[in-house]
Amino acid sequence: MDLEQTRSEIAQLRDQIRRKQAELVQLQRAGIRTDDAESVLHRMQDRLDKLCADRDRLAGEQRRTYAGRDKLIRGPLARRV
Repeated sequence: MDLEQTRSEIAQLRDQIRRKQAELVQLQRAGIRTDDAESVLHRMQDRLDKLCADRDRLAGEQRRTYAGRDKLIRGPLARRV
């Protein structure tokens, strides 16, 4: 999985989590048990945490460093030669 694909999946999952949270609130207001819905929401949040960790790892791998050093090159891509 590449970085852009991971970022788009994170965005979609965040939208899905927001919708599920809204549904959960509606169920709670109606007095309906929400144990199963809460467990699904927790699994989705765990998956989101894993995707964010993958995104951070992929982003770190794509950063360029100076030759022979661990110092990152910062600035516009045009200067990163």
